[in-house]
Amino acid sequence: MLTFAIFFAGIVPAVFIWNLTKEIKEIKEDNKRLLEILAERK
Repeated sequence: MLTFAIFFAGIVPAVFIWNLTKEIKEIKEDNKRLLEILAERK
């Protein structure tokens, strides 16, 4: 039971951080697209 708790405590933050970095990358890509669209309109 203790090993499971340690495993769980290690995996959850890792998955959370990985999802966060993935979302940040997607947001950056979306911002690039928005900037390109705005640049084309000017």
